[in-house]
Amino acid sequence: MTNSSPGHVGSPPPRPIEWPVLLAITLPILTLCLSIAFLRLDQLERELQIAQQLDHGKQANLEGSSQSRSQSGQALDQRTERAKNSALHLQIARGARLALAPTPLSSIASTSLRHQGWQLIFWALIAAAGLSLMGYRIATRPWRRIGNWAKQLENGELTLSAPSASGLAGAIAASLEVIATRLRFSRDALQLSACGKQDFQGERLARLRLEFEHLEREHLQLQQQFARRSNSTSGMCHELRTPLTAILGFAGLLEKSGLPAEELNYAQTISKSAKSLIGMINDLLDMERIEANRLEIHEADFDPNFAVEDTLSLIAPLAYEKNLELLSIVDHDIPALLLGDAPRLQQILTNLLSNAIKFTHRGQVMLRVSHTANTEDRVWIRFEVEDTGVGISPEQQELLFTPFQRFESPLDRLEGGSGLGLSIVKQLCDLLQGRIEVYSRHAEGSRFAVTLPFVRPTIRGHTANWQALRGLRLWALESQDACWRPLQHRLDFWQVDYSRFRSAAELFRTLENIGVEKRPQLVLIGIRADEIKEVTLQQVLRWLKQADLPSLGLVNSADNRIHQHIKLAGATAAMPRCIERDRLYRTLSELSSQKGKAATRKSPLQDSHFLVAENNAASRHYLQALLQSLGGHVQLCENGRLALQAWTEKPARFVLLDMHMPELNGLELTRALRQQLQTKHTIIIGMSAYLSPAARQEWMRAGLDALLLKPFDETQLLHCLAPWLHEDAETTSTASGSLAEKLLDDPQLRQMILDELPRQLDDLDRGFMHGDLEKTRTATHQLHGTAAFFHLDPLSQRTGILEKRLQDIQDLEAQTWIRDDIASIRSAVAELLQILNVSNGSATLKAS
Repeated sequence: MTNSSPGHVGSPPPRPIEWPVLLAITLPILTLCLSIAFLRLDQLERELQIAQQLDHGKQANLEGSSQSRSQSGQALDQRTERAKNSALHLQIARGARLALAPTPLSSIASTSLRHQGWQLIFWALIAAAGLSLMGYRIATRPWRRIGNWAKQLENGELTLSAPSASGLAGAIAASLEVIATRLRFSRDALQLSACGKQDFQGERLARLRLEFEHLEREHLQLQQQFARRSNSTSGMCHELRTPLTAILGFAGLLEKSGLPAEELNYAQTISKSAKSLIGMINDLLDMERIEANRLEIHEADFDPNFAVEDTLSLIAPLAYEKNLELLSIVDHDIPALLLGDAPRLQQILTNLLSNAIKFTHRGQVMLRVSHTANTEDRVWIRFEVEDTGVGISPEQQELLFTPFQRFESPLDRLEGGSGLGLSIVKQLCDLLQGRIEVYSRHAEGSRFAVTLPFVRPTIRGHTANWQALRGLRLWALESQDACWRPLQHRLDFWQVDYSRFRSAAELFRTLENIGVEKRPQLVLIGIRADEIKEVTLQQVLRWLKQADLPSLGLVNSADNRIHQHIKLAGATAAMPRCIERDRLYRTLSELSSQKGKAATRKSPLQDSHFLVAENNAASRHYLQALLQSLGGHVQLCENGRLALQAWTEKPARFVLLDMHMPELNGLELTRALRQQLQTKHTIIIGMSAYLSPAARQEWMRAGLDALLLKPFDETQLLHCLAPWLHEDAETTSTASGSLAEKLLDDPQLRQMILDELPRQLDDLDRGFMHGDLEKTRTATHQLHGTAAFFHLDPLSQRTGILEKRLQDIQDLEAQTWIRDDIASIRSAVAELLQILNVSNGSATLKAS
């Protein structure tokens, strides 16, 4: 019996049809009725034929058994023969019979017979249907009663008795009744149990509710305690940066002071330990922000080449301490300007590089930057850090990004560190919507690949002119293929005509045997720190010095003493291998034009005046020593109000001030200084251990030029001051003088400058007057590019400063210092135009 879904209580259940039963009853009845109908129809046909024969008197024959039948003389057709064969014989007397033979019916009789036949069939079907239905209902009555009873059982009425039935239906009903009885007993037992537990469940629910409320209160208290501890830890970590700045600074000064070997080792150990402590503090702060969900992304325009090179310069001492090579290859199709979070990118690279250096004991660490893809609004850049270290096993890779996870080195000891670096890298990659991949095998090195999306800004980055070294005949000594690839990558891009030598002996033989006219214009010496004392290398350096051939030594060391040793051996200059691209280009350009003579350079900050406002005595002492060692003149103040008074009495070109000071903090002091008319040419540099993005923006809007994060060293300080420092006097005179003469001697170039400078200055004025920051940035960038291309140094410096400051603001409102900067640029343009308009061309741009 077909199951059906339960209906509403009280509604009659559906009655499915039992087709086998219905067919079993219907077929016999239908056969019987149709048989009766056909017999009746045959009888009617015979009666009609006899009646028709008698009515017309067409055939009546007497047949005797003793007399021969008279034969008709006429031939009977086929229909008469069939009638004789079906004749009706009636016995009249002994020996005599009456034969009544049927004859074919007429058309009227045939039609009448057909109608009667259909009526008989119709009534036979009706009778069969009625009898079948009656029989089906009688046969399925017990099953229907059992089905209705089962439906009531399904609805929960388990107390009803089973309907009476016999045979198979009765047996099924009895079994269902047993099942219903057991269900009833189970239901009653369950109800008794539920009633017994209901009160218990209610009490338990109330107790759980109270416990939940208690836990919720404890959770809130723990959150408050965690927030207080987080703020306390954050403040303590930031406070630790201030003394660490002094520790690192004085350690760096001691390293340069010519200490004996043992004392120098002490100073280097102090510096290394302080840097390690700073790294752990930074990791803890970042992990704390990640756990508190306070790690945010702040996008700004930046040059990816500078970001990579700054990171390498900071991490290089760690690699050089282990006599490793730290190398980089940045593809030339990387955009010069991107929109993204440069500090977070540098943090990712720093963690990956330091981790690679930590687990690499020989060989090199390579950073490769490539352009992978472009989407509608994104530029995807891939950063790969590959090392020749111990590698990572599959088991370790599963735990690689787990916080506080540290692995053992082949020496069966734990490497130093907090164990947070890679975990922070993974979190930052997710936050930047990028991805990180790991490829490594145990004892075969590792490769970490980070792919990040950046936005291509509307302002196009400055396209540098790399034509100065085109065709330069350069020889390079480089025995290591890994170190040669990055150098070759740059030389090919600069279109230098180079030749490589794999050994000092090969280079020395070639130099001795080649003619003067075929000698190179410049020689690069790529060496390791432990190869400086090799005899053949010393011979090469002496020969180059005697032949007055300029040479540049590239060594895997950032130690100035090693660089000085290489120069004393005969090299014109010496630098670390991971030298920045722009600095290497400038150095090669200078050396190729100096004919082997070392340039006489003054101190980087010579004749520069600094006012330092810092409430920490150790930091003041360090800044004074650092600035004086670089040639600067320093005036110290212990709070903001004294600094304001000192600047009013004696204005300084550069003001370095701390954010947190008594009486007047850094923000208030900046506003007070910018209210003074004399400060339009004063550069204000802020110093702080940490600033939120909002606080940084507020300080920049107040008139801050740049920000230094504590702790910082000499390199970071000079990099921050670079846009406002004058170039080397001799280099500036040589480069700009020749270009100035060419510019003044070429009427077409002179006229082009006369047309372009006023137009670009008008674009800058319109952008500022309309309050359009993007147009102001674009116009400043174009003007800066023109000035830089033609070495118009005064204008280039002023537009460069304005361009840098415009990148750090979000709007032009209340930026009164911009008006002063534009006025300074306008004055520089007017002086240049006046010089260019001199008909005799005797004036020089340098005089401006």
